[in-house]
Amino acid sequence: MLRYYVEYIWQAGGKTARLTIEELEAMRPGFGNFFRRSLKAQRVLWKQSGRSLVIEQDQVDAILSILACAHGVLRDANLMALLAEMGVVLRGGRLSDHLEPISRFIIGSDRATRESAGYILGHPRLGLYLRDEYFDVNYIQRAKDAFAQCGKK
Repeated sequence: MLRYYVEYIWQAGGKTARLTIEELEAMRPGFGNFFRRSLKAQRVLWKQSGRSLVIEQDQVDAILSILACAHGVLRDANLMALLAEMGVVLRGGRLSDHLEPISRFIIGSDRATRESAGYILGHPRLGLYLRDEYFDVNYIQRAKDAFAQCGKK
């Protein structure tokens, strides 16, 4: 978790006003608080970016829920098939463009030449948090059902 805090502060560096001691002290501890604050800040950046590619929250949620339920690395085709099974269609851009807003939480590459190429959450604790606290049980079940349906094909 410390890594995420350090990356957040480091990336904010010269782009935003510096964090004060008072602001740091006001931050509630815990991964969940950090994650929710990070996504909220990212949503603002998505809107301010001026990019033509629109990234919807339901797309981000579906990607995160799938990765939270994965038991290993998912390649592009697998992730796209799972998203389709959940009824999520990524419009425009490449898969990596849709992953960019949450890239700090994902390890991976879409380079097919590497045997381990694919996507996975950056820390097992993130998967636990997403499954047990962030998403409701029914949403996580949808992601698990998507795996089951794709496995039957």
